[in-house]
Amino acid sequence: MHATTRSRLQRAEFPLRQSILEFASQFVGNPYVWGGTSLTDGADCSGFVQSIYAQYGYDLPRVAEDQAYYGTQIPVDEAQPGDLIFYSNGSEIYHVVMYAGDGMTV
Repeated sequence: MHATTRSRLQRAEFPLRQSILEFASQFVGNPYVWGGTSLTDGADCSGFVQSIYAQYGYDLPRVAEDQAYYGTQIPVDEAQPGDLIFYSNGSEIYHVVMYAGDGMTV
């Protein structure tokens, strides 16, 4: 697991983080579509994250690898709700999730 990236949310208040997570949660269970960015018709992990944050005015890169280097790396154990956690196989970042708190992710 790669360190999380705390994008420009690092100064965001808890209510904003909570709002983002609640908004994202309504799309859990929608189709997985590789390369997709539609919250209703299907998205992959990075397209999902990009589309969620776009609703709040954050312009994240399209793919997880680029998203990982967009913000500030922090240790995973310092993740706050709304931070992004990236997974790596050692040579490439292949997955991203939103940390929801209490060990849960979206």
